Amino acid sequence: EANGGGNALTSGAAVNLPLYKDQLAARVAYVRRNYPGTTTDAYNGLPEQGYGGGNQIRAIVLWQPIEDFRIKLTHLTQDFNSNNELNLSSFPDGPRENVNTILPTPASYNFRLDNAEAAYSFSGMKLTALWSSLQKNSVLNGDDTAGFIGTPPQGYPDTAAVSLYSANYSKALSEELRLQSTGDGPFKWIAGLYLFNQSNHFFLLGDTPLD
Repeated sequence: EANGGGNALTSGAAVNLPLYKDQLAARVAYVRRNYPGTTTDAYNGLPEQGYGGGNQIRAIVLWQPIEDFRIKLTHLTQDFNSNNELNLSSFPDGPRENVNTILPTPASYNFRLDNAEAAYSFSGMKLTALWSSLQKNSVLNGDDTAGFIGTPPQGYPDTAAVSLYSANYSKALSEELRLQSTGDGPFKWIAGLYLFNQSNHFFLLGDTPLD
């Protein structure tokens, strides 16, 4: 059972922009999300921890000079930040409190997607080219003191606490070229090429905040 906390709030706005006749248009949208804290940091006496917020920006551009040809570009960015992402309870049956964390646990996440698509229809066929780039990054500062000594007693020195820093940076790139039938006949076919490349870098460090 969760007690306390506040209201989650999501707000945003979107604008549609006709740029040239009925051939070229754009859409831009912004979303803001705020999340309340729902976990009490019982060790430090801090209620409603785990709060945070983030932004999302989306943009789309569509160009279709003729009925059979179009190009679409999409961009998306999203992030989330918290000064103390404490969202785990020490008691499975309640109350929603954490008694194992001495240090604050700030966290940040961000995500980016860029996509391009071109399509052309002709003679009962459709040729499509796709390109997509994805980036995801996360940084988290945790407290692993309880993993070494159990529940820390009150007055346990901050300088003896065990901090756990983790960072994850990943990128992915995909490309596709596809040719497929579009006619009404009984025989349907599709052929294409697909390329995917991904890299991931992970960093983990456990330490004590001694000077």
